[in-house]
Amino acid sequence: VMVSSGGGYAFVVGAMVFFGSFGVFLKTKRVEQAHVNPLVMQGYMCLGILLSSLLVLTYNTFFFTFWGIIAASIWVPFNILAIVAIRLIGLSVAQGLWSGMTILVSFLWGSTVFASEDKV
Repeated sequence: VMVSSGGGYAFVVGAMVFFGSFGVFLKTKRVEQAHVNPLVMQGYMCLGILLSSLLVLTYNTFFFTFWGIIAASIWVPFNILAIVAIRLIGLSVAQGLWSGMTILVSFLWGSTVFASEDKV
């Protein structure tokens, strides 16, 4: 699917809202009182991602790539660590730290390994 730059920025805003708010639910009183294991929370999150991905497949064709498996093998352990970090140091501190590091690491990968040029 070809999307204009404006459409790309709209997707960025959507990603910020949804990815930036996933940890909020971990801090609700009912979840904290239940002492749900981080692996179980990750399982719930993966199920939600699977179901929403199936919805996207209703208007896109399925395309398999091993990059998806590689990305998931990096994302799942990170997200389990994020759940634990939110419980230990709080949502704002944890997300602030990993967001800053994500920007740095993404910039380094993009500028050194993939030699991509910035598009503004």
